[in-house]
Amino acid sequence: MGIVADIITKLKTSSDLQYVSVWNNQMEYIENGGDYSFPLPSGFIELITDNLQDIGGGYQGSDLTANIHILHNNLTNPDDIGLNSDIFDLKNNIIKLFFKFQPTQSSIFIRVSEQQDFNHDNVYHYIITYKLHYIDNITVSDETTITNPDLTILH
Repeated sequence: MGIVADIITKLKTSSDLQYVSVWNNQMEYIENGGDYSFPLPSGFIELITDNLQDIGGGYQGSDLTANIHILHNNLTNPDDIGLNSDIFDLKNNIIKLFFKFQPTQSSIFIRVSEQQDFNHDNVYHYIITYKLHYIDNITVSDETTITNPDLTILH
């Protein structure tokens, strides 16, 4: 799993999050009453490959977008959901957690944007977006093969 495992491991070090996993549009499940439930607040990782280039020898370099999705439903005032500032404290803690974070075979996380998803009732959805570069070695061969049909070995 590599980079995803590194990010999930980092997210799990946050004492603020009760659940951490890979993003699979969990908000849709919540809103449609699906049976996929998890405790809140929770954090999810979504990786998007922006640009993949062959480096050679089975290595590939990839520019990645890493979206950290934070879901939270702490309603201190159900009559005015806008008064709850806990999501902002939570996102600040996650930003601090990922400051200078460098997964295996990657560059340091660079935060490039933040946004709120306002299309949900009773759940805050906050997205923190990072950019990074990743060196992928999954196609590097463990064997080295040298072939030369014209090679003659003399004793």
